[in-house]
Amino acid sequence: MVPAIPLEYKNLMKQCWDSDPSKRPDINKLADRIRDINKLYQNTSNRSEIGENLDTNKTNGFETDYASKLYQFEKFPQPRNATDAEQKAFDNRSAQKNLPNKKK
Repeated sequence: MVPAIPLEYKNLMKQCWDSDPSKRPDINKLADRIRDINKLYQNTSNRSEIGENLDTNKTNGFETDYASKLYQFEKFPQPRNATDAEQKAFDNRSAQKNLPNKKK
């Protein structure tokens, strides 16, 4: 995750990525939570703290257009959440890919 992501979105993404599918929000809860977060930011007077580039547009039919599916695979290790060290390593690799190339 990039550092500029608001905490509410970061927490929501972590819930969506949980290794236990039963702990992930369904599409309706996800859409409701995103709307709530957007409303919070729209009503906040200090936009410099939250970023002015948040997309607050709502997609019509979002709930009916997408659905999660649970697939069954065999001989895979038990799902688990990433450790803090694994997550930091992933974040560092992702951040390095986003660095602009400086040509001299």
